[in-house]
Amino acid sequence: MRKQIEEALRHAHAEKEILLSEVHHRVKNNLTAFISLLSLDGSYEDTEGGRALRKDLQNRARSMALVHETLYRTGKFSNVDMDVYLTTLVGQIADSYPKSQEIRIDVDVRGVVLDLSRASTAGLIINELVTNSFKYAFPPAFDCMAARGEPCTIRVSLAREDGTYVLTVADNGRGLPPEFDPLVTESLGLTLVNFLARHQLRAETEVRADKGTEFIFRLINTEDYA
Repeated sequence: MRKQIEEALRHAHAEKEILLSEVHHRVKNNLTAFISLLSLDGSYEDTEGGRALRKDLQNRARSMALVHETLYRTGKFSNVDMDVYLTTLVGQIADSYPKSQEIRIDVDVRGVVLDLSRASTAGLIINELVTNSFKYAFPPAFDCMAARGEPCTIRVSLAREDGTYVLTVADNGRGLPPEFDPLVTESLGLTLVNFLARHQLRAETEVRADKGTEFIFRLINTEDYA
């Protein structure tokens, strides 16, 4: 009887893994199809603003598709290997900007694994902030070596500190205008970042702008997250 129960549990577990694998595969494929539709000629007005909007939407969709691709590829269907996910994600964003070869990318994830919900949310936040860095942090007239003493750099890190996960997205670019408050701005991208950080990650947000721009998110009550 015991062996039959154990065999039934193993069978049920195997079926669950197959089902989850198929779900993640289908979600990834659907998002990939959406990205392809966005790339079609005529899908957006052929202006600089229209092309920028299309790229932004494609990158947002890619960040969500990549979560499911990571789960499917690693065979772990409830938790996301953030090192694999974020290294690939930031690389994809960089590839979408021609000047990315001039900017150093530093991704430091110290063995962190997150559940699907928080991983997806973190990916969207990182997508918005890294995209902003590529767009605005390094204008042609800004010399990183002269101003910062190092090459132009975008940094993403995620680490566990004293029971709390700390996510940091930073660049050493020209920084924010003195009158600009990224926590109350009406900018669509930063409004999305603030909403996701507060309501999805349940994170405290800190912004530093002394040597570029640095967003720090401290996830609260990570052990009780649901």
